[in-house]
Amino acid sequence: MIMGSVAAGALVVGTSLLVVFALATQALDYQLESSLNELEKSSEPSPVMRFTKVQNIEEAVTEITVTNRGEGIVCLADPCELRLDTGGSQIPVGEFTAEFSLCNGCKAGKDNEVNTVTITNHGSYLYTTTSTLSLYVSNLDSSTTPPAFTFSEESIIYANVANIGVTNIDTSESWVTIDGENIFQFDDLLSFADGPSNQLTINSTDDFPIMYPGEVFTIQHLTGGSVAKERITLVSDGVIAASAI
Repeated sequence: MIMGSVAAGALVVGTSLLVVFALATQALDYQLESSLNELEKSSEPSPVMRFTKVQNIEEAVTEITVTNRGEGIVCLADPCELRLDTGGSQIPVGEFTAEFSLCNGCKAGKDNEVNTVTITNHGSYLYTTTSTLSLYVSNLDSSTTPPAFTFSEESIIYANVANIGVTNIDTSESWVTIDGENIFQFDDLLSFADGPSNQLTINSTDDFPIMYPGEVFTIQHLTGGSVAKERITLVSDGVIAASAI
């Protein structure tokens, strides 16, 4: 009876030791795998990026509001184009340009009224009294009811960023700061739904998650005010690129 108890006890102890050994072996495997991953990561070259051009557009037109969609609008060419003038002179002031499409039946019983408006060049009106400016259709031929628009302006920052290294840059894991105030995710500044994508000469404006070696992406940031910014910084995988604006 005693010998049976000893044998059973030895079996339990032996099983426990095997479990402990298995857990220890698994822990060692995890540590080895983690160490190998860290070694592999450390052997990869760090990203290398550079700001190739930075532009601060002060008092730029960033939003167009349609206050009257008009009716029976006919333009000399398609699309209809908007410009800014002063005193109703219909002489363009500044480089701002926009275009709008027409629709029939946007409202019941109305034809050829303003549909969507797209800014094609924000322009810059830092040294202009914008309260004297008004929007007009620069290629209007005729209309039953003229359309009417208002605009708002703020400063915009455009920056070309080049991947000049041999490592891919994940834009969703890279960060941009402007004057050290707010932090933005890199890929959040690549989609230009609220402005032109051709403000700078660039290779790509698509909202790609990965920036491959040799590619150039353009950042667009609407600052929300008219105060000029001074410095822009990009951080990716611990590497910093910065430029004066």
